[in-house]
Amino acid sequence: MKRIMMTVGTATTMYLSTAAVVSAQSWSDYLCSRYGIYCGGSGGHNNTTPAPEIDVSSGALALAAVGAMLILAWEIKRRRSA
Repeated sequence: MKRIMMTVGTATTMYLSTAAVVSAQSWSDYLCSRYGIYCGGSGGHNNTTPAPEIDVSSGALALAAVGAMLILAWEIKRRRSA
């Protein structure tokens, strides 16, 4: 039971640490859309066009989920072989 809790704790920590980084990256987008500051373009407007397929936060969270699943699968395989 202790190892299961450690595995779940590790996966949760990995997910939350990735979410914190992604949140910090998207903070400037929030400030730009809400207050018109930190937009990166001239005149307070952002001159870039976002890609609709996937953004940074979705990609990072998907990688965190895949990493957590791999850790969990490794732990299950290790337990079955022992």
